[in-house]
Amino acid sequence: MTQQIAALADIAPPADPTPFKLTGYHALIFVSIFFLASIGGVAARLRKNIEVSWLELLSAALNSGLFGLIVGLLSWRFWGNDYIFFLIGFSALAGFGGTTLIDFAFQVWKRGFAAMFNQPVPIEKDNNDN
Repeated sequence: MTQQIAALADIAPPADPTPFKLTGYHALIFVSIFFLASIGGVAARLRKNIEVSWLELLSAALNSGLFGLIVGLLSWRFWGNDYIFFLIGFSALAGFGGTTLIDFAFQVWKRGFAAMFNQPVPIEKDNNDN
């Protein structure tokens, strides 16, 4: 039993890992990720050539910015210290696709899984449409 505990102690993380300290440098990176992802989300919304309201643009900016920020925070461990520009670009692209992902989720929710296969949903005719 003592040998098993000793073996677990060898693979266990250190008892007191160095805490992450947020500096102005890190804050600038995360603000730039949020800003670029937000611009990507607004661009994706405007690319559809449909009339949109300011509320829809604000929603697209916030959704995409937060989506890009989440991807950036989750990816920081892998690319944060060495590949800062890759991390920012990757997170901005995630924000650009975040609006598309949310639109797709709403279509699936509204129309069912026919939206996943891009099949038209049958529309029932109303008797008053003569």
